[in-house]
Amino acid sequence: MGMIIRVISMATVGLLAGCVMAPVHYYEPVDPGYETRGGPCGAGPEDRVVIEYGEITVQVSIERETARPALLIGIDIPDGHVVTLQSDQVSINGESRHLGPVRTWNTAQTAMVTVGPELAGSGEKKFRWIVSDTSVLPRHFTIETPLPPALDVYRIQLPAILLDGEPTVLPELTFRKASGLFSTPINC
Repeated sequence: MGMIIRVISMATVGLLAGCVMAPVHYYEPVDPGYETRGGPCGAGPEDRVVIEYGEITVQVSIERETARPALLIGIDIPDGHVVTLQSDQVSINGESRHLGPVRTWNTAQTAMVTVGPELAGSGEKKFRWIVSDTSVLPRHFTIETPLPPALDVYRIQLPAILLDGEPTVLPELTFRKASGLFSTPINC
């Protein structure tokens, strides 16, 4: 009886906090050598690799819970910095593939627009828990590239870039198929 009450209490607290325990199928980074983070609100598996280059942040992950996975790359660039993609190719398990288009939010058009290969930053790199004016945040760029389906392991070599004019080789990252039971947000 005590165990049932404890489980019900934990479930109630989880629901009030906006999270539930749920099975998640994802691709986990294998020995990335960099910081890893979970999904929305920091919940779920740590399936995103976060690479910091001074004030510029690059995040890499593989889309979860889908039969057609995609490589997701996010680049946050504050004011005064420029990132230039040196190639429109990415290596997936040794095979060269076209990198998807680079997109960012255009406030004037209130829509995502395609840009690149030179990505100019704006905003400031500061942590803010709640932001009402998103113009103060670093400019965020996204790249989504379809991956070959049904593979258990993806070895990804990202394209070389220029960070403020300095050549930079991004690391090779490996992700492997995994699953587990995680606290998952339902309202975040």
